[in-house]
Amino acid sequence: MIELRMPALRERGSDIALIAHHALQRHAGEVQCRLKGFKACALRAMQTYAWPGNVRELINRVREAMVMAEGCYISARDLQLEVTDPLQPAGVTIELARREGERAAIERALARNGQRVAQAADELGISRVTLYRLMLRHGLHEARPEAQWNRLALVKGGRDEA
Repeated sequence: MIELRMPALRERGSDIALIAHHALQRHAGEVQCRLKGFKACALRAMQTYAWPGNVRELINRVREAMVMAEGCYISARDLQLEVTDPLQPAGVTIELARREGERAAIERALARNGQRVAQAADELGISRVTLYRLMLRHGLHEARPEAQWNRLALVKGGRDEA
């Protein structure tokens, strides 16, 4: 057995910007607007954010920001990484706590319901489509059939292709 140690995203330093640019280029066809890149504030925010997740979390943030971006460049606000107070100590923010709690609730509901999304959504009091979107946001889609995620990508991207 070979053991490989993959460093956490927060330990990867300058790789974060490279991964974000790669995600932007890879998923550029999913949005109608032609994005050129990231604003300096977005790059700074990605570098200073204490990423609790892995690369999938960064990719999901970039994909969401691609949809939310108002101009040609993605900002820290589009990534939901905007720092309102530069003197605020690094640590657990309310947004981070919400995301972690949301992910944990989804994981527990899916586990209790045998990975059946419809039952887990009922338990959580949300629609099945909303649960799929939240699972995509949190990188919890590995066990789902590919066809469902392709349909969800079309719904999320706002395109209606038949």
